[in-house]
Amino acid sequence: PPISAGAEGLIGGFLAGHVASTLVVGVSVLKRYGNQILSSFSTRAILKAATRYRRFPLFSTPSSFFSTLTARLPIFFIPFFFDGIVLGLFFLAYNIFVIPLGHLGSAVARVFYVHAAKAHLVGRLAGISDVVHGRLVMLSLVPVTAVILAGPDLFEVVFGADWREAGTYVRFIAPWLFFQGLASPLTRIFDVTEQQRVDFLTTLGMFAAMATALWIGGRTGSITTMLLIFGTVGALARLIQIAVLLRLARVPFRRVLRPYSRYGLMGIPSFAVIALSVLANVPWVTTVATLFALAAFAVVVIWKDELRLPTP
Repeated sequence: PPISAGAEGLIGGFLAGHVASTLVVGVSVLKRYGNQILSSFSTRAILKAATRYRRFPLFSTPSSFFSTLTARLPIFFIPFFFDGIVLGLFFLAYNIFVIPLGHLGSAVARVFYVHAAKAHLVGRLAGISDVVHGRLVMLSLVPVTAVILAGPDLFEVVFGADWREAGTYVRFIAPWLFFQGLASPLTRIFDVTEQQRVDFLTTLGMFAAMATALWIGGRTGSITTMLLIFGTVGALARLIQIAVLLRLARVPFRRVLRPYSRYGLMGIPSFAVIALSVLANVPWVTTVATLFALAAFAVVVIWKDELRLPTP
């Protein structure tokens, strides 16, 4: 029966849902625009477009594959060296970051792609890329640093004492996930500037470097050492990718560094409050102090960057 279909049922349901939605949209489009599509159909135009944009399927498809695989490499490597308990702790730490950063990145990427394409046509790609990069740093830098400082206490309060170790794991992978969250929306610059070959090479390089880091770290027999090596290599790899992207967009180097210094300095009082609360060694105190520090940082950013909503 379907109710006990197991993993096969999940896969089948996933595929069936996408097929059904495609059919519904397809039928609707054909009903409304079918005649227009048929009348404008041109084999010559299709071949011309396929030749003009051949780099998209040739390089973007394998690049997307390796990018997705790279983000999930730890899930494949950890069971090879450690038991299921370690994997479960890591998976929680990983998802706490990936899910919100993924939603943020997807939302920004969709909007950025459209505006970046228009800006590139008029020579203004550098400006919009600089603004988006800065806003991503603003939204991510202080919360990620807060989790690095107070991760174990936060996880203990939110998920229970049994999951405190996951908060330790998150400290090691947070820098990698931070730069991954910044890079993900900005990768649209590769498409806008038609540098799909560079996209593929950087993604392949990241995959090789991070797989090697996991293998070397796993052989040490220590999960913390493994995650430390992996997190460091992953952060450096993503940082290099961001540098390449902003170079393609012709953003000046000083503008690239500006948001890190600006929001890092603005966040110092928040970092100090969180660090002092950790010394108390009382998880709920750390949690309250972290929430207060993040709220205070948000107020400072709204005031300094004039992000207040317009008065009606």
